[in-house]
Amino acid sequence: MANPPPNPNRAPRRPTILGILVLLAVGFMLAGAAYTLLTIAGYANALSREDDPPVVILPPTLVYGSAALYGPRGCVKPGPIVTTIVGRNIAQLTFFHNGRRVKSIKSDTLGRRRYALVTRIARTDYSLHTVRVRVRFVDGAIPTGKTLRHRFVQCRTTAVSG
Repeated sequence: MANPPPNPNRAPRRPTILGILVLLAVGFMLAGAAYTLLTIAGYANALSREDDPPVVILPPTLVYGSAALYGPRGCVKPGPIVTTIVGRNIAQLTFFHNGRRVKSIKSDTLGRRRYALVTRIARTDYSLHTVRVRVRFVDGAIPTGKTLRHRFVQCRTTAVSG
């Protein structure tokens, strides 16, 4: 049977919301399939402008802090005692001698890697001495801080009798 002729008295059908959504979905699926085919064929770059620079995503950079303490150990002779800290990415150092804070250093921006503390002890102070250094590294460094210690004793000089 043939279709009946349209009724001239009837208003034309308006598209429904569901019909519009179906048409949009089909259009997006076809566009996605075309882009997928272009990508597989290697022509995806033809869709982008040539003057756009390529986007490069770099991995996050990790900053590591390190510090090592050098100084006299065991029995030392009277005189100045030099304690040295060597490290990287150091933001702040705090030196303690026998539990008392004696010096605090905030690192400069020049990237200095060597810091020193000169301690002068009395000639008659033969007790155990402890030097503790609290190290804080720059923001975002792994680890955030570290505490280093070393101990020394001033030697007694023995008189040689003859």
